[in-house]
Amino acid sequence: MSKECQQCHRSFLDKVIHCPYDGSLLINSPELGTDPFLDLILDNKYQIKSKIGEGSICNIYRAKILETDHLCAIKTLRQNVLKDEAAVSRFKYEVRAAHRVQHSNVVELLDANILGTGPMYMVMELLEGVTLKQELQKTGPLNLERLLNIVKQICDGLEAAHTKGIIHRDLKPDNIMLINRNGNNDFVKLLDFGIAKVNWDKSITAEYSPTNIVMGTPRYMSPEQCNGHHLDIRSDIYSLGIIIYELLTGVPPFVDASPQIILNKHTQEPVPSLKRRRPSLPSSVERVVMHALEKSPLKRPQSAKDFAMELEDAISVDPSISPDISRPPDLRNLFNSQSPSLIPVVKQQNDGISIVKYVDPEYSKPPIAISSEIKTNLKNNWHYWALGAIGVIIFILIVIIILLLKA
Repeated sequence: MSKECQQCHRSFLDKVIHCPYDGSLLINSPELGTDPFLDLILDNKYQIKSKIGEGSICNIYRAKILETDHLCAIKTLRQNVLKDEAAVSRFKYEVRAAHRVQHSNVVELLDANILGTGPMYMVMELLEGVTLKQELQKTGPLNLERLLNIVKQICDGLEAAHTKGIIHRDLKPDNIMLINRNGNNDFVKLLDFGIAKVNWDKSITAEYSPTNIVMGTPRYMSPEQCNGHHLDIRSDIYSLGIIIYELLTGVPPFVDASPQIILNKHTQEPVPSLKRRRPSLPSSVERVVMHALEKSPLKRPQSAKDFAMELEDAISVDPSISPDISRPPDLRNLFNSQSPSLIPVVKQQNDGISIVKYVDPEYSKPPIAISSEIKTNLKNNWHYWALGAIGVIIFILIVIIILLLKA
């Protein structure tokens, strides 16, 4: 039996007690009879075959394209939320976002009906595979080579969305699928742009929505998302940093039964060290992941492409060259930030953990000191300096006497 939130009408698994979106107490959903969508033919084009999944406001079905006999996936808006304007708007946003992003690492939209004439639905390519969450539960933490292969594809998909002015806003292992494509079992597909923000002018700092409603999955939300602030593409980069942290250690950095406590941790607490949870991890990789998990968006990589390059550079470093986390990073490669007013500085702590901080270049310059060469010259030629000082004093006295005589 599933549970439903009476506030937002989302459905959740039976073990969930409170709605992770608004904190409301969930109640058991009423038992329904036979699914009315099963065997239904939509618009004389698609025949629903079976239910394969469900989200907070949608159901997902396996269907057949009558014209070609090919299979597809159809996502339909639930009947009980058709009067919920927010839910309908989110569904339309997802359709528009999916239509704008045409990329091999993003699930392909084939067709849609959002006009309100009949059931609202979107037709997508049918993906046969496992989610990143399922794969992590099956295999445990990933090795660096496999991690890089997966993350680079995620970044490619994100970059395609970001260049179209779209923020995913709910990036998490459940929304990333691994399928077999041309012999590659780790071919990535990004799913579910259901709460994506669409920014038509594609400005990195533009406001995406008229409200500051907190939406997303708490474990993977950026600090600015937790606070209900305006978001840009760097929010997705933070979420990706959380995913990588989990892929490397088996658990996300912040875990708690209370969604609100997790939100507070994202905004207030430092991210636990990766090296403590996986000591064999190269220091260069830890530094790059921590770069993505900076509290301030200004200090993170400024694009998914930049982040992928940083991670690739870090993993390509021979671990034998830098086994100690205290070794300073190659700032040119690891911190290719577009914030020229800040530079990263690694400070060694007593417990052996390096903390990366950012400082203004003007304040990072060493104090001006007298060189040893100048000191030596002063010592060896002191008599010349003394004679010069005496000459200056005599000149000043002569000037004073002349002024007094004239007076």
